[in-house]
Amino acid sequence: MKHLYENHLGGWYVLDRYEEPEYCEQCGDCDRYLGSFEDNKEIAIELFKRNATSEGIEEFTGLKIHPELVEGDA
Repeated sequence: MKHLYENHLGGWYVLDRYEEPEYCEQCGDCDRYLGSFEDNKEIAIELFKRNATSEGIEEFTGLKIHPELVEGDA
């Protein structure tokens, strides 16, 4: 499983195991857990559902998003 997080400063990251997000000592905010996924395809679909840009999704997952194929899943 891949555990997807949204960084409180922007962007995303993946961990192999779940970890509770910690609060930032400087700003008091924390990263956000977005869920667990089997593969990069599932992650790409989740990011698309969260209105990430196609370029951002491709850069992060290595996959091109085709909105016309995903919209039925959204």
